[in-house]
Amino acid sequence: IRRITEEQPLSQSKLSMAYRADYGPEEKMLFWLTTMVLGGVPSSKLFQNVREKMSLCYYCSAGIHLNSRAMYIESGVETENLERTEEAVQEQLKALQQGELTEEELLSAKLALKNSLRSVGDSLYQVESWYLGQYFAGKPLSPEQAVEQLMSYSVDQVVEAAGRLYPASVYTLKGGQLHD
Repeated sequence: IRRITEEQPLSQSKLSMAYRADYGPEEKMLFWLTTMVLGGVPSSKLFQNVREKMSLCYYCSAGIHLNSRAMYIESGVETENLERTEEAVQEQLKALQQGELTEEELLSAKLALKNSLRSVGDSLYQVESWYLGQYFAGKPLSPEQAVEQLMSYSVDQVVEAAGRLYPASVYTLKGGQLHD
């Protein structure tokens, strides 16, 4: 894992963790869903556990760049909680990889993505962005086809996909002493 730490006179720190996602073009929707389950919705593992239950950070969310196969986890953290937050994020990913996912958690992520995909037609920019991304992906899906695919995934498929996320780098912007 490549590690980079910078220090600046800030009141809080930023923790960014990058993962490589091992999937083919036909699995993009599965990995989008997996990312949402991990940290993309209020019912996600990162939000519910790292932010809410453990109170380790101001925010903790995951996002994926589907065409580059890179998933990112971002957190705003008190400097003294950096190490514990990184450990907690890794614990949540490991829990998902070991099958700790309920049907309710999966459904919540599916419905959030379904809602997002339904809004693609709300503007010409979104329609253009969607279809351009689909064209470059090599296997174009309409938003409706993407919803159908997303809704078909099972807990087992998401757990298996989570097992194909590999740590790549950790960037820490460490807050330090503020000077007058």
